[in-house]
Amino acid sequence: MPQIRPHPRARLTAALLALAALAVPAADAAAQTCTGAASFNRNPVRVGGLLATGDDVTTLGADILFGEPGGAFGGVGVALDDFDDDVFESSTTIQGTLGYQVPIGTGARRPGGGPQFCPIATLGYSLGPDFRLGGTDYESRTLGASAGFSVGAPIGLSPTVNLVPFGGLRLIYARTTVSVEGSDVDDTDSDSFGALDLGAGLTFNDRFTVRPAFAVPLNRDGADTRFSLLFALHFGGQ
Repeated sequence: MPQIRPHPRARLTAALLALAALAVPAADAAAQTCTGAASFNRNPVRVGGLLATGDDVTTLGADILFGEPGGAFGGVGVALDDFDDDVFESSTTIQGTLGYQVPIGTGARRPGGGPQFCPIATLGYSLGPDFRLGGTDYESRTLGASAGFSVGAPIGLSPTVNLVPFGGLRLIYARTTVSVEGSDVDDTDSDSFGALDLGAGLTFNDRFTVRPAFAVPLNRDGADTRFSLLFALHFGGQ
Protein backbone atom coordinates (compact mmCIF):
# COMPACT_ATOMS: atom_id res chain seq x y z
CA MET A 1 0.00 0.00 0.00
CA PRO A 2 1.56 3.36 -0.99
CA GLN A 3 2.28 5.80 1.79
CA ILE A 4 1.88 9.57 1.68
CA ARG A 5 5.24 11.24 1.43
CA PRO A 6 5.94 13.96 4.01
CA HIS A 7 7.26 16.50 1.52
CA PRO A 8 4.26 16.73 -0.86
CA ARG A 9 1.84 16.59 2.07
CA ALA A 10 3.67 19.45 3.75
CA ARG A 11 3.59 21.52 0.55
CA LEU A 12 -0.11 20.90 0.09
CA THR A 13 -0.97 21.65 3.70
CA ALA A 14 1.04 24.87 3.62
CA ALA A 15 -0.74 26.00 0.45
CA LEU A 16 -4.21 25.25 1.81
CA LEU A 17 -3.60 26.78 5.22
CA ALA A 18 -2.21 29.89 3.56
CA LEU A 19 -5.35 30.08 1.43
CA ALA A 20 -7.39 30.12 4.63
CA ALA A 21 -5.76 33.44 5.54
CA LEU A 22 -8.03 35.21 3.09
CA ALA A 23 -10.98 34.60 5.43
CA VAL A 24 -11.17 30.91 5.61
CA PRO A 25 -12.25 29.44 2.31
CA ALA A 26 -14.53 31.45 0.01
CA ALA A 27 -13.79 34.28 2.14
CA ASP A 28 -15.23 37.78 2.11
CA ALA A 29 -18.85 36.80 2.60
CA ALA A 30 -19.14 39.30 5.45
CA ALA A 31 -19.73 42.62 3.74
CA GLN A 32 -21.31 45.71 5.23
CA THR A 33 -20.00 48.90 6.83
CA CYS A 34 -17.78 47.06 9.31
CA THR A 35 -16.00 45.31 6.41
CA GLY A 36 -15.81 48.27 4.05
CA ALA A 37 -19.04 47.80 2.08
CA ALA A 38 -22.57 49.20 1.88
CA SER A 39 -24.79 48.67 4.91
CA PHE A 40 -28.02 46.69 5.11
CA ASN A 41 -29.94 49.85 6.10
CA ARG A 42 -31.81 50.16 2.79
CA ASN A 43 -31.59 46.72 1.23
CA PRO A 44 -31.55 43.43 3.17
CA VAL A 45 -30.13 41.19 0.40
CA ARG A 46 -26.63 41.37 -1.06
CA VAL A 47 -24.93 39.40 -3.82
CA GLY A 48 -21.22 39.68 -4.36
CA GLY A 49 -18.30 38.52 -6.45
CA LEU A 50 -14.69 38.26 -5.32
CA LEU A 51 -11.29 38.02 -7.00
CA ALA A 52 -8.32 37.27 -4.74
CA THR A 53 -4.65 36.61 -5.46
CA GLY A 54 -1.54 35.80 -3.47
CA ASP A 55 0.34 32.86 -1.97
CA ASP A 56 0.35 31.17 -5.41
CA VAL A 57 -3.46 30.87 -5.30
CA THR A 58 -6.06 32.72 -7.37
CA THR A 59 -9.63 32.67 -6.05
CA LEU A 60 -12.91 33.47 -7.81
CA GLY A 61 -15.89 33.53 -5.47
CA ALA A 62 -19.56 34.45 -5.25
CA ASP A 63 -21.90 34.74 -2.28
CA ILE A 64 -25.31 35.88 -1.09
CA LEU A 65 -25.95 37.57 2.26
CA PHE A 66 -29.01 38.57 4.24
CA GLY A 67 -28.99 41.20 6.98
CA GLU A 68 -30.85 43.88 8.87
CA PRO A 69 -29.82 47.35 10.14
CA GLY A 70 -27.88 47.09 13.36
CA GLY A 71 -28.59 43.37 13.69
CA ALA A 72 -27.65 39.88 12.60
CA PHE A 73 -26.43 38.92 9.13
CA GLY A 74 -25.46 35.67 7.46
CA GLY A 75 -25.05 33.95 4.14
CA VAL A 76 -23.35 31.33 2.04
CA GLY A 77 -20.67 31.45 -0.65
CA VAL A 78 -18.77 29.28 -3.09
CA ALA A 79 -15.28 29.74 -4.53
CA LEU A 80 -12.96 28.16 -7.06
CA ASP A 81 -9.30 28.16 -5.99
CA ASP A 82 -6.67 27.80 -8.72
CA PHE A 83 -3.17 26.92 -7.52
CA ASP A 84 -0.29 28.40 -9.53
CA ASP A 85 1.53 25.09 -9.44
CA ASP A 86 1.64 22.29 -12.02
CA VAL A 87 1.29 19.71 -9.23
CA PHE A 88 -2.06 20.80 -7.77
CA GLU A 89 -5.45 20.87 -9.48
CA SER A 90 -8.11 23.43 -8.59
CA SER A 91 -10.32 23.15 -5.50
CA THR A 92 -13.88 24.17 -4.69
CA THR A 93 -14.90 25.71 -1.38
CA ILE A 94 -18.31 26.14 0.23
CA GLN A 95 -18.60 28.52 3.16
CA GLY A 96 -21.13 29.89 5.61
CA THR A 97 -20.87 33.19 7.49
CA LEU A 98 -22.66 34.51 10.57
CA GLY A 99 -22.20 37.84 12.29
CA TYR A 100 -23.81 40.69 14.15
CA GLN A 101 -23.64 44.42 13.43
CA VAL A 102 -23.21 46.66 16.48
CA PRO A 103 -23.83 50.35 15.63
CA ILE A 104 -21.37 52.83 17.11
CA GLY A 105 -22.86 56.23 17.89
CA THR A 106 -26.23 57.60 16.75
CA GLY A 107 -25.72 57.73 12.98
CA ALA A 108 -25.53 54.02 12.19
CA ARG A 109 -29.17 53.75 11.06
CA ARG A 110 -29.17 56.65 8.60
CA PRO A 111 -29.21 55.75 4.85
CA GLY A 112 -25.43 55.78 4.46
CA GLY A 113 -24.89 54.10 7.81
CA GLY A 114 -22.46 55.02 10.56
CA PRO A 115 -19.52 53.31 12.29
CA GLN A 116 -20.01 49.61 13.01
CA PHE A 117 -18.34 46.91 15.06
CA CYS A 118 -19.02 43.32 13.96
CA PRO A 119 -18.10 39.98 15.51
CA ILE A 120 -17.94 37.52 12.60
CA ALA A 121 -17.54 33.74 12.35
CA THR A 122 -17.10 31.56 9.25
CA LEU A 123 -17.05 27.85 8.53
CA GLY A 124 -15.91 26.40 5.21
CA TYR A 125 -15.14 23.08 3.54
CA SER A 126 -12.82 22.69 0.55
CA LEU A 127 -12.87 19.77 -1.90
CA GLY A 128 -9.41 19.48 -3.41
CA PRO A 129 -6.96 20.19 -4.74
CA ASP A 130 -6.19 16.69 -5.96
CA PHE A 131 -2.76 15.93 -7.39
CA ARG A 132 -0.63 13.16 -8.87
CA LEU A 133 2.90 12.46 -7.71
CA GLY A 134 5.21 9.53 -8.35
CA GLY A 135 2.50 7.66 -10.23
CA THR A 136 0.10 7.88 -7.26
CA ASP A 137 -3.09 9.98 -7.16
CA TYR A 138 -3.87 11.95 -4.01
CA GLU A 139 -7.04 13.66 -2.80
CA SER A 140 -7.30 16.45 -0.23
CA ARG A 141 -10.07 17.97 1.87
CA THR A 142 -9.82 21.01 4.16
CA LEU A 143 -12.09 22.13 6.99
CA GLY A 144 -11.58 25.78 7.90
CA ALA A 145 -13.08 28.06 10.53
CA SER A 146 -12.45 31.60 11.68
CA ALA A 147 -13.71 33.93 14.41
CA GLY A 148 -12.91 37.58 14.92
CA PHE A 149 -14.13 41.11 14.57
CA SER A 150 -14.07 44.02 12.15
CA VAL A 151 -14.62 47.77 12.51
CA GLY A 152 -15.52 50.23 9.74
CA ALA A 153 -16.91 53.73 9.26
CA PRO A 154 -18.24 55.58 6.18
CA ILE A 155 -16.74 58.90 5.12
CA GLY A 156 -19.03 60.94 2.88
CA LEU A 157 -17.39 62.04 -0.38
CA SER A 158 -20.65 63.23 -1.94
CA PRO A 159 -24.41 62.81 -1.26
CA THR A 160 -24.29 59.40 -2.99
CA VAL A 161 -20.68 58.20 -2.58
CA ASN A 162 -18.95 57.02 0.61
CA LEU A 163 -15.42 55.88 1.32
CA VAL A 164 -15.55 53.08 3.92
CA PRO A 165 -12.18 52.18 5.49
CA PHE A 166 -12.10 49.14 7.77
CA GLY A 167 -9.83 46.89 9.78
CA GLY A 168 -10.25 43.55 11.48
CA LEU A 169 -8.55 40.66 13.26
CA ARG A 170 -9.31 36.95 12.92
CA LEU A 171 -8.19 33.69 14.48
CA ILE A 172 -8.13 30.95 11.83
CA TYR A 173 -8.14 27.18 12.20
CA ALA A 174 -7.69 24.81 9.26
CA ARG A 175 -7.43 21.01 9.11
CA THR A 176 -6.30 19.31 5.91
CA THR A 177 -6.57 15.60 5.14
CA VAL A 178 -4.60 14.12 2.23
CA SER A 179 -5.47 10.58 1.15
CA VAL A 180 -4.36 8.12 -1.49
CA GLU A 181 -7.16 7.90 -4.04
CA GLY A 182 -9.14 4.68 -3.79
CA SER A 183 -7.64 3.61 -0.46
CA ASP A 184 -7.95 4.28 3.27
CA VAL A 185 -4.39 5.64 3.52
CA ASP A 186 -4.51 9.24 4.68
CA ASP A 187 -2.64 11.87 6.65
CA THR A 188 -4.13 14.82 8.53
CA ASP A 189 -2.50 18.06 9.60
CA SER A 190 -3.93 21.18 11.24
CA ASP A 191 -2.83 24.68 12.11
CA SER A 192 -4.14 27.86 13.69
CA PHE A 193 -2.94 31.42 13.20
CA GLY A 194 -4.14 35.00 13.01
CA ALA A 195 -4.90 37.38 10.17
CA LEU A 196 -5.13 41.15 9.91
CA ASP A 197 -7.65 42.52 7.39
CA LEU A 198 -7.26 46.05 6.02
CA GLY A 199 -9.02 47.85 3.19
CA ALA A 200 -11.39 50.59 2.07
CA GLY A 201 -14.45 50.36 -0.14
CA LEU A 202 -16.33 52.83 -2.30
CA THR A 203 -20.11 52.62 -1.97
CA PHE A 204 -22.62 54.21 -4.34
CA ASN A 205 -26.15 55.08 -3.18
CA ASP A 206 -25.62 52.57 -0.35
CA ARG A 207 -26.36 49.84 -2.91
CA PHE A 208 -23.18 49.07 -4.87
CA THR A 209 -19.70 48.43 -3.49
CA VAL A 210 -16.21 48.18 -4.98
CA ARG A 211 -13.75 47.23 -2.26
CA PRO A 212 -10.04 46.36 -2.41
CA ALA A 213 -8.57 44.73 0.70
CA PHE A 214 -5.53 42.92 2.05
CA ALA A 215 -5.37 39.87 4.34
CA VAL A 216 -2.07 39.72 6.24
CA PRO A 217 -1.35 36.37 7.98
CA LEU A 218 0.09 36.64 11.50
CA ASN A 219 2.38 34.06 13.13
CA ARG A 220 2.26 31.95 9.98
CA ASP A 221 5.67 31.21 8.46
CA GLY A 222 5.74 31.01 4.69
CA ALA A 223 2.32 32.61 4.12
CA ASP A 224 2.07 35.77 2.05
CA THR A 225 -0.32 38.71 2.10
CA ARG A 226 -3.33 38.22 -0.18
CA PHE A 227 -5.09 40.94 -2.16
CA SER A 228 -8.82 40.80 -2.89
CA LEU A 229 -11.28 42.87 -4.89
CA LEU A 230 -14.96 42.67 -4.00
CA PHE A 231 -17.95 43.78 -6.10
CA ALA A 232 -21.32 43.72 -4.32
CA LEU A 233 -24.90 44.77 -5.08
CA HIS A 234 -27.69 45.23 -2.51
CA PHE A 235 -31.36 44.87 -3.39
CA GLY A 236 -34.77 44.27 -1.82
CA GLY A 237 -36.41 46.52 0.74
CA GLN A 238 -36.66 50.19 -0.19
